[in-house]
Amino acid sequence: MNTRTVISAILLILSLFGLSAQSIDLTTEEWKEDITFLKKKLDITFSVMPKQRQQVEQALATLQNKLSEMNDIAIIAEMGRIVTLVGDGHTELNLTQWTTGFHKIPMIFSFFGKDLHILATSPDYQNTLSKKVMRFDNTPTTEVYEKLQPFMSHDNDQEFKYAAPAYFTVIALLHHIGISQHPDRVTLELEDGSTVEVKALSAEESRKINWARARDINAPQQPLSVQNPTDYYWYKFLEDSNTFYFKFNRVGDQKDKPSIRKFVKEMFDEIDKLKPSKLVIDLRHNNGGNYYMNRPLVEAIQERPWLNQKGKLFVINGPRTFSAAAVTTIF
Repeated sequence: MNTRTVISAILLILSLFGLSAQSIDLTTEEWKEDITFLKKKLDITFSVMPKQRQQVEQALATLQNKLSEMNDIAIIAEMGRIVTLVGDGHTELNLTQWTTGFHKIPMIFSFFGKDLHILATSPDYQNTLSKKVMRFDNTPTTEVYEKLQPFMSHDNDQEFKYAAPAYFTVIALLHHIGISQHPDRVTLELEDGSTVEVKALSAEESRKINWARARDINAPQQPLSVQNPTDYYWYKFLEDSNTFYFKFNRVGDQKDKPSIRKFVKEMFDEIDKLKPSKLVIDLRHNNGGNYYMNRPLVEAIQERPWLNQKGKLFVINGPRTFSAAAVTTIF
């Protein structure tokens, strides 16, 4: 298991102070306590990754000295930026999580190549679905992407592509870095020249959204890869192509479900009976877990020479395949 610490201190920092960033009213001394707490958490990471300790500690000291001059949004954003200086994709203070108190616009974005498109929205904006976004207020999307990168922990540039679409929705952060003219709304310019003003919502408001999705309009039949999204692991035999499809969404045991070890044994009992011509392992939506738990899967394949060969075994990954899931892909 990865020994590096995933920093989620902001949950503890903010969860006691309400859902709205504007409602957080901490004193300078209270913010200092939070920075001290964050520093202690980072000490665990520095015990195995000491290289950036001095730079990070200097940045935290500078932040602490400027607290009285900064608003809450600026403090939270700066804490997130400082954590990225560690230089490790596992060590993060995720500014897109609701516990920051930051409101978000009701849209889900995704990159296709270098272009940012709208995959889902609240019903108010569904006429924008699938469209390419050219600008946020007056700033080109490519420039917004570059300015957001210092706030995203990463191991390589691919992680920017994965994380950035969620960061584009955090208008308070876009306002903080000089992109959005307002802290609670932004105007998007689309590829056809049209514009739409989108207002940010609270967590409570967002939970009530009945999302409109581009894929539901363009492909009414739900793709196999997005079915059962809350299940850590499931499979389906595709009889027409004699293909056994295994969707692996999390490298870990799921509560109230069979363990991975038990599930894999039962799955390969089925595979032995069916003798499929292909086994497809889909890790596209798997962002990791405990990589030791992939051993039953790897060993089960190794034990079956008839299956463990070119042309019969396929693994699908994508931008979200991270950490233990990337290790599983390599194995």
